[in-house]
Amino acid sequence: GRVYYVGNVVADQGLTVLIVHPDGWRTVYAHLGSERVAEGQDVAAGEVIGTAGRTPGNGPSMHFQVWRMFGDEPRPVDPLTVLPR
Repeated sequence: GRVYYVGNVVADQGLTVLIVHPDGWRTVYAHLGSERVAEGQDVAAGEVIGTAGRTPGNGPSMHFQVWRMFGDEPRPVDPLTVLPR
């Protein structure tokens, strides 16, 4: 995919990386400790895009989402239904 956004202006998400994939897929990685990619960069499966952040009282953590575009409408998708195990 291609890194579309890197930043921390999304409310309550902390440092966030948004990757746009072919066929309308999007992945979001939030609450990161640091980023290892830049906007516009192409990334491959398995490539490190950042490090886990720290949630007070819970230790290292990261928030992950998968979205699929249907026209102009993004819809959340359960990652367990589309990612290999």
